[in-house]
Amino acid sequence: MSLVSLRETAIPAKRDKHYSRIQFVTFRSFPNQTARNTKTFQGESEMKFLSSSRVLALVVFGCLLTGVGFAQDAHTTNEFRGVKVNGGTVTHSKQGDRNILTLSDDFKVPETPDPHWQVVDSKGNVYTLERLQAKNGKFNKSITLPPYIPNVTRVQIWCAFAETLLGEASFTSPVM
Repeated sequence: MSLVSLRETAIPAKRDKHYSRIQFVTFRSFPNQTARNTKTFQGESEMKFLSSSRVLALVVFGCLLTGVGFAQDAHTTNEFRGVKVNGGTVTHSKQGDRNILTLSDDFKVPETPDPHWQVVDSKGNVYTLERLQAKNGKFNKSITLPPYIPNVTRVQIWCAFAETLLGEASFTSPVM
């Protein structure tokens, strides 16, 4: 069954006596169908899809720009190398006016009696900081640097008991 049927009708033209043929198009509608033209409906839905796609693209682009802005404040060292510590990195980030160093998830705590965080600035000054292991059996994965440290070029894991350097990781340039 066709949705469209053509019907020809002859009507006299006003100026001459000849008959002109005009074609009339009739649409049959079914009970579940709307009277709306299908092509128009598809065009409207495509326009809605395109406008929503543009909005989504703008949101994603904005999120990417925001992520790039946060990533500029983060610096990561090369991997630790040393006698007891091999692997893992340190990331420097800034939260407000605080400088924070954070160990990566693949860092393994050395099995030594008294490992500590230790940082070296660009002038070669060494600052021994907190113990790496906390009292509850966990370890201090991140540390807030004190304000008297001007910058950091290297992060070291230092055994205070044996007074031995266990591993060291360097930033490409001084951070802070």
